[in-house]
Amino acid sequence: RMTQDAEAHAAEDKKRREVVDLKNQADQLVYSTEKTLKEHGEKVSADTRGKIENAVNNLKEVAKGDDPAAIKKALENLSETGQELGKVLYEEAAKKQAAAGAQAAPPKTPPQEGEVKRKGGDDVIDAEFEAKDE
Repeated sequence: RMTQDAEAHAAEDKKRREVVDLKNQADQLVYSTEKTLKEHGEKVSADTRGKIENAVNNLKEVAKGDDPAAIKKALENLSETGQELGKVLYEEAAKKQAAAGAQAAPPKTPPQEGEVKRKGGDDVIDAEFEAKDE
C-alpha cells in the first residue's frame, strides 16, 4: 500500500522538491548579494545599486510563492543584475593588483663577478661497503 502511495505522489513530491530547491537557491543568492552590496555597494552607481535592490526585493517576494517558473525567472534576473556589481569589483581588484605588481617587482640584477653561487657537489665522499647476511 505504501509503495502505491509513493508512486501516486511521486510527481507531486518532485514538484515540491523543485520548489524547495529553488527557494533555497533564492535565499542563498539574496544573502550573498545583500552581503556584497553592503560591503561594496558604494563602488557602484546609485542606478545600478537600485536595480540590484529591486531585483533582490522581487526575488524575496516571488520566493514566498510556490511557482517554480516565477522563482527561476527572478533568480536569473538577480543573477544578471548582480553580475554588474561583480564586474565592478573584478575591475577594481585587477587595477589594485596591477598597481601592486608594478610596485612590488624588484629589479633583478645579475650576480657580480665574485658572487658566483655554488651548487653543492664538492663534498662528495666515495665509500665502499659490504652487505653482511646475519
